[in-house]
Amino acid sequence: MKKRISNIWFTGCGGCTHTFLDLGEGLFSLMDKDVEFVYYPLLIDKREFEEIDIAFVEGGIRRKDEERTLRKLRKKATTLVACGMCAVDGGVSSLGNLYSLKELYDTIMSRVEAIGKLPSLEKPMFELTELLEPIDFYVDVDYYLRGCPPPQPVLGNVLSSLTEEREPNRFTSIVCHECSRKIIGRKTPLSRGLGRAPDPGVCLLDQGYLCLGSITRNGCGAVCTLSGMPCIGCRGPSDYLYKRDDLSGTVVRILSARMGQAEKKVEEVLGDVIFAFYSSIFRGEISRTREISKFI
Repeated sequence: MKKRISNIWFTGCGGCTHTFLDLGEGLFSLMDKDVEFVYYPLLIDKREFEEIDIAFVEGGIRRKDEERTLRKLRKKATTLVACGMCAVDGGVSSLGNLYSLKELYDTIMSRVEAIGKLPSLEKPMFELTELLEPIDFYVDVDYYLRGCPPPQPVLGNVLSSLTEEREPNRFTSIVCHECSRKIIGRKTPLSRGLGRAPDPGVCLLDQGYLCLGSITRNGCGAVCTLSGMPCIGCRGPSDYLYKRDDLSGTVVRILSARMGQAEKKVEEVLGDVIFAFYSSIFRGEISRTREISKFI
């Protein structure tokens, strides 16, 4: 019997949901013999949940109706996977947690040109929560699949493994181990933006770029760093850093040692560490209670 799969997204960009389609022929092969999508708003017009074997959830929770839908989904699903950075940690959208709802509303609406009356906080289109939360703030999660979006090979591994009722392969190392750029040990001053194209064969940190590949879980194939884009840490901390209470402080110490710069100087370059490490800094107290074996 085919496994019944659902895919839904809440407060997020929808990119993780689209990544399923990027699996291409591999997805069609699974659908031919192993899986059936029973709820997938991107492809299927269906309003109610059926019994579900595996549910993939994208996005954090910022609305009360999202919370209710998530709780209903959890009751229907045998296995629930937090899919992507926003569902696992809050991601980009959780930067809004730095401000009150009124501050966010006033900022957004001041940029809107509209005919007629705009919605207000007193009569909103949706009832908002005070903070955007990762989904395990509300329900139990069986597996965490980080990424922005999750890498196709990792997503394919999870989907095929769970449909075959076996544990997915875990990625426990760091992005640097998948990157062919050469580490030369150059002590280049760290900078947030250098205004020039990087040397294609040399480690980005050695060139002074803020790259988080040395502390980020692997599995992505280092596609960003190999393309000249510094790693932003969307796969979350590696196993080595997973239980650290002071994630940003640990990263500062690692960069200080690597770059040969004083920790204070590194902190000055980073500026506000919340924006440098937004991928996993929010709700850190929740992260440290999660079972490390659930991270793929």
